[in-house]
Amino acid sequence: MDNHIAIDAENDETIETERTHRQDVAGTLEIGSTVTVKHEETGENVEGTVVEHSTSPILARIKVSDQVGDPTVYGIWTNNYKDGDVGVDSIGTSRIRIGSGVTVQRGDLLESAGDGTARPQTGDNADLFKAGTIAKVTSTTVVETYDDGSYTVPCTLHCG
Repeated sequence: MDNHIAIDAENDETIETERTHRQDVAGTLEIGSTVTVKHEETGENVEGTVVEHSTSPILARIKVSDQVGDPTVYGIWTNNYKDGDVGVDSIGTSRIRIGSGVTVQRGDLLESAGDGTARPQTGDNADLFKAGTIAKVTSTTVVETYDDGSYTVPCTLHCG
């Protein structure tokens, strides 16, 4: 996927840039936003204002879920690659991170906890697949524990 961005730099030069999802853009791509990009000819970082952009086709973006039960979660982060890409799984088997102090049981359906971890679904019909269902716990065996007390358990993924 290539994005076309026209940036009006501080020296009133308009920079036309094609960038792939692997290249770094600091800031957002909203019209009027300030962004920093690497100038394709000079290799220098240039700050400017986005004056136009197009993304074709518009695909999912990666961010840590910050909404409890978010129905737009597309997948879970699995790893970083040294070229800047990240691994994201959305269907199949994997392990999922559960927040500190949260207890899960085999068969629990999970949703976003809003902090980058998962939690058992809540509310009416918590045992039914919903738009916000991201996984089902297959084992309570802890695979890894993190410094903040969160941990991963095996699951089947059902994002989408």
